[in-house]
Amino acid sequence: MRCALGGYTTPAAARTKGIDACFKHFPDVEVLLDDGYLGLRRDHPGKAITPPRKPNKSALPEFHERWKRHRHAHSSDRITVEHALADHKR
Repeated sequence: MRCALGGYTTPAAARTKGIDACFKHFPDVEVLLDDGYLGLRRDHPGKAITPPRKPNKSALPEFHERWKRHRHAHSSDRITVEHALADHKR
């Protein structure tokens, strides 16, 4: 099961509001996050999923192209959930 983290304004709030505990109680859950939640990705590898890091300027062009494709795929998955959350809040 995958979901996007919504309703938390800061990574610290996400940690203190029980996201860490949710990973323990629901081991099959993957959470799609934005770049602000890199600490959760570090604490929960494979469960807290953030966009791929940008390659440095000296990387080969194929690395930049692969980064663009992966980032776009991550954004496409996240936006579906973000729209569902927005519809629910209206």
